[in-house]
Amino acid sequence: MSKRFIWGTKILGLVALASLSLGLATPARAAIVNGGFEEFPDFNGWVTVGNTTIQGTDFHATVEGSLQALLSTNGTGGGTPLNAAALETFVGLSAGQLSTAHNATNGSAICQMFTATEGQTLTVHFDFLTNEPKLIIRQELLAGAAVTSNNDFGFLTLKKDSDATSLQILADTNSTMVPTNPLDGANSFALRETNYLTYSTTLSAGTYKLCLGVANAGDTLNASGLLADAISVTGGSTVPLPAAVLVAPLGIAAAGLFGKRLRRARIA
Repeated sequence: MSKRFIWGTKILGLVALASLSLGLATPARAAIVNGGFEEFPDFNGWVTVGNTTIQGTDFHATVEGSLQALLSTNGTGGGTPLNAAALETFVGLSAGQLSTAHNATNGSAICQMFTATEGQTLTVHFDFLTNEPKLIIRQELLAGAAVTSNNDFGFLTLKKDSDATSLQILADTNSTMVPTNPLDGANSFALRETNYLTYSTTLSAGTYKLCLGVANAGDTLNASGLLADAISVTGGSTVPLPAAVLVAPLGIAAAGLFGKRLRRARIA
């Protein structure tokens, strides 16, 4: 067996070994599925409860694309809101975290599981809409008994692996709001809105359950809603390139070097 054949076999074996080892590299990181709610079926990638619908730009301007999700506390259009206890269970909160601490009565929510790498950023765009009047606590009531408010709210929950679920109130009836646009369909749904705002947080590596929700507080009257759009997980650790892309330069270099050796052998 010639030295040229042995040397060429070693080079090809090295390329094959590199291909195998790179082929075992971690695939591209997982991302939020259907974060803009543009896919079909409408809530592909999400689990929903209560009154959840997909709305277009005729309802309200979107952050991206032409569709967005609407979670509502009323009982028409997309389903029936869950009572507070069932809503807490669905989003992974302990009993009373919504119904006691925030006076929730019922509401709707959507959830999705995803995997994040170290340092990635979760971004959620949301717009809280409501028919509830802004709560005004009169001075003479401050020294008296606790005031029961109808302070409807939109919220986000996030649970990592076996950690406890965290709760973030995104907006409520006391948030800075403006009248809904009379030219939008949202105007027939609610009187006031925050317009689209952005929530973001940096993640550590792990598997997460993300939920978005909206809840009535104090009663089940005066519907409120939460629009959601352009939900994403970005940045973080570098994603390994596909094995074929990484191996190609090595294969080309090996082939070139092998060709040179063969040409030199012929000349000799």
